Amino acid sequence: MLRAGQEEKREAKLPPVSQVRDLLSKDQLFVGASEVVFERVYILEGQVVDQPATALATMQQRLIDAGMENVELFLQRCIEPDRCAVLVMLKEDMPSSDFAWPGDVALW
Repeated sequence: MLRAGQEEKREAKLPPVSQVRDLLSKDQLFVGASEVVFERVYILEGQVVDQPATALATMQQRLIDAGMENVELFLQRCIEPDRCAVLVMLKEDMPSSDFAWPGDVALW
């Protein structure tokens, strides 16, 4: 029961994986081959048709344009040179800004 002035706290959830997949694969930017779905993380494996940094920026902007500002993307190389994995997770699950990264992180 909520008291006056209290707001109901809702648990953040990722959008449906089908919606994320459709946004990322629009115009064949990311061609997905397989996916692993967890409650708070999606792992989509496939190929990007552009340079990794450009593709990642474009995919992130598509999510923002679709109202998914709370979703973060990471692009990771796979063992096969023409494959990559896109990790999709909630920004609130990210480490705080106090997290120290060891050096600069490059896509590849």
